Amino acid sequence: MPPNPCWLLNLDKIEKDTGYLSVVESVDPSAASPSTYVFTTDHVLYSKLGPNRNKVVCPDRPGLCTTELIRLCPDPKRLSRNFLTYYLRSEHYMGFARQVVAGAKMPRMVMDRFWEFEIPLPPLPEQHRIVEILDQADTLRQQRRKADQRSQKILPALFHGMFGDVRLNPHSWPLETLQSLGRVVTGSTPPSKLDNMYDGPIPFVTPADLKETWVRHNRSLTRAGAAQSRTVRSGSAFVCCIGATIGKMGKAIQESAFNQQINAVEWFDDSCDSYGLEALKQIRDQIISGASSTTLPIINKSTFQALKIPLPPRDLRERFAERVANLESSVGDQATSTTTLETLFQTLLHRAFDGSLTAKWREGAAKEVLQEMNRQSRI
Repeated sequence: MPPNPCWLLNLDKIEKDTGYLSVVESVDPSAASPSTYVFTTDHVLYSKLGPNRNKVVCPDRPGLCTTELIRLCPDPKRLSRNFLTYYLRSEHYMGFARQVVAGAKMPRMVMDRFWEFEIPLPPLPEQHRIVEILDQADTLRQQRRKADQRSQKILPALFHGMFGDVRLNPHSWPLETLQSLGRVVTGSTPPSKLDNMYDGPIPFVTPADLKETWVRHNRSLTRAGAAQSRTVRSGSAFVCCIGATIGKMGKAIQESAFNQQINAVEWFDDSCDSYGLEALKQIRDQIISGASSTTLPIINKSTFQALKIPLPPRDLRERFAERVANLESSVGDQATSTTTLETLFQTLLHRAFDGSLTAKWREGAAKEVLQEMNRQSRI
């Protein structure tokens, strides 16, 4: 029996690709759902639901988990738990996992194929050496992550110091609707069946690209594609207004197109660019509560553009924008550093399982990669 209280692990608590946990939830085992398994520190947990999301956990304590997690119990005399965890997260395994799924709406691993899959099995001492290097790299990646989280708290603190709580409007500045402050636009996705729509110079933003203080896009449009979508200028605010990501926000760093899940505010006065986005974050709860109560919650455009925020004097907004610009420069450097760290980590992960993470490579190139990761983690 697990301890009381015990750790309850569900899929929504596991970050994809990294296995990091958003929160550790504890429950009384007697009150837990019968659709759970007991796991221990002998197990590795692998999600059979949506294997392309790459959710793998090497638990550091016993607990209960959803039945969507497969409990793997490697023989410690032959296979390191940590080696298996890293392997399941690697592209070597993910290339296989993406191909052996069944189901369209909720794809799951085909279990017969899962159990038949063979993994490389170097001697145990070699597994431990590989894990040691990957652990060092992952520790540096987590340090960068913590630094990013700390920096994300600076901007709200700066805003609150200059403007207070906009929900209370302590300075009694005039309340203005979003419609009066900017052009409110709902995005659109160009049809993929048409030629010459994608892979152009204009970023195409989706809710997954919104990072609170900046926008990182994965796809782009041609001018023809942008004409089939909607575009706004640099500095415009993006707000997701449909589905589970309602209230997610970001700011365009250049002219950008965006999909139908997002409303954008292209401010008439660019002194609102920084202030406006932060003011919207302050009323995020109000935005979310304005969604229709349907299976797929939606904030319609008329409700969104009727939202009101206080409008402080222009000189105060400009002072805030100057401070934000300095902060965004630092955040941009950190974002680049985060991307570089991830690339270096994936390089090590790839080499760990293609046989090239040899003793000679570890002494030379691996040491250089770790040194560069250490430098990037401190930016």
